[in-house]
Amino acid sequence: MVAASALFAAMGAFMFQVKLWDGDASPLTASFFRSLVNLIFVIVLASRKGVGQGILDLFGDMRSSLWARGFFGSLSLMGLVGSTYMIGLGEASFLHSFNAVWVAAWSPLVLRQPNSRAGWAAIFLGLIGLYLLYQPDFSGADFWGRSLALASGAFAGTAYMMISRAGRSNHPLSVVFYLCFVSTGAHLVWFYVDRFHWPADTRSWVMLLSAGIFGSIAQIHLTKAYQLAPAAVVSAASYVTPVFNLALSAFIFANIPNTRGLVGAAVVLIAGVGLPFLRAKETAADSKNIPMEATEK
Repeated sequence: MVAASALFAAMGAFMFQVKLWDGDASPLTASFFRSLVNLIFVIVLASRKGVGQGILDLFGDMRSSLWARGFFGSLSLMGLVGSTYMIGLGEASFLHSFNAVWVAAWSPLVLRQPNSRAGWAAIFLGLIGLYLLYQPDFSGADFWGRSLALASGAFAGTAYMMISRAGRSNHPLSVVFYLCFVSTGAHLVWFYVDRFHWPADTRSWVMLLSAGIFGSIAQIHLTKAYQLAPAAVVSAASYVTPVFNLALSAFIFANIPNTRGLVGAAVVLIAGVGLPFLRAKETAADSKNIPMEATEK
């Protein structure tokens, strides 16, 4: 999940560069190309021998959780983009991050994965860190923008739980395929209603292609993470994405955060990376029926 977070941050940097070069570029256009490149990337991987499965096998067992993963993932992506335009990136990202709380609350019921105290601590400590990092402004009155951001987080949390369900009997490429397949179709429907903006700057094509490739690899890592570890733990680890965003923003775009933002980033790293590893240590100790005190010695 940490690797996926780094790749998602790089993808975001590529998309932001497109916005700088092409001021009229629509975020939905960028997300559409990301979904389309993702779809092509997965099909190419599946067609190669020794990598995943055949193209037709990408549909897997076609269980409902696969389609639900694609459906809710698409809604989350489009909802996050829409809310960002309405209330800004910082506040939208902060509210979207409540998807970790959603996953932690429902994974015991949906996935039969109980949460430890360390898991809950990681989630809420991470939210505090994100608040310090993003410094959202709640003084406005944009109820619909905030509602859309929260909804996008709930959709994302539902999609992540569907990964855990579908991934038990399907290859990671199949799970990723359903997201980009459904998302590409959803964007085409949207563009039928609204206008489609063709990127004007030729350099933007390189950035969009790079964003699609990095996003594709990130999705595979994310899918593997939810297949290998409890959903709540992986959700907490995903909090490191904004920290990577912060680092890239400072390094590439010279956007240096203030002291409060740096403190928030440190808190997110502790919560998102440190406490999930503690949870893994507890799980390993419990599986051997060895007290934690003994493992420390």
